[in-house]
Amino acid sequence: EDGEVVWGSDMPKKKAIDAGVLLMVDYCRNMSPRYTFDKVEVQCEPMTVRMENDVRITLTGTADRVRSQALSGTGDWWDEEGAGTAFGIIDVKSGKRVISSEGKIAVDKHVAQLGTYELIQLLAGNTLGYKFTLPAEIIALPTSGSHTKVASESVEAPSRILLGET
Repeated sequence: EDGEVVWGSDMPKKKAIDAGVLLMVDYCRNMSPRYTFDKVEVQCEPMTVRMENDVRITLTGTADRVRSQALSGTGDWWDEEGAGTAFGIIDVKSGKRVISSEGKIAVDKHVAQLGTYELIQLLAGNTLGYKFTLPAEIIALPTSGSHTKVASESVEAPSRILLGET
């Protein structure tokens, strides 16, 4: 045992370190430069939603990454000069099966969680004063298998899974 990590035969410590170093280098060289991360690990202020019959649901959570993107045009998030910033949530996933055998991110496995992230966007927007308009994204860090490169994929309207829509 090493702190909270229990090393198993399927991923011994040396193999995990070697894979982690390769993924981190790939992430830093090829993935991270694509984004402007405005916030990392945002602990959101709780938000209570009041439902019928005085039922109250308190939402809490942490956003992995909040990305920002400069825009130009008009709209309620633009400043007087016509420049503005759009924001979106990114969820970072790692593991053996985060990328399918076809080399694609296993979005279906994670889209429901991203739907929950739309709720996190509400919380983060409330905490940070941001309006989130960019699609949610998954960044995948595969720890084994034939696909060893970091990948990302946008997910439009992930809450459709939570609402039972396809």
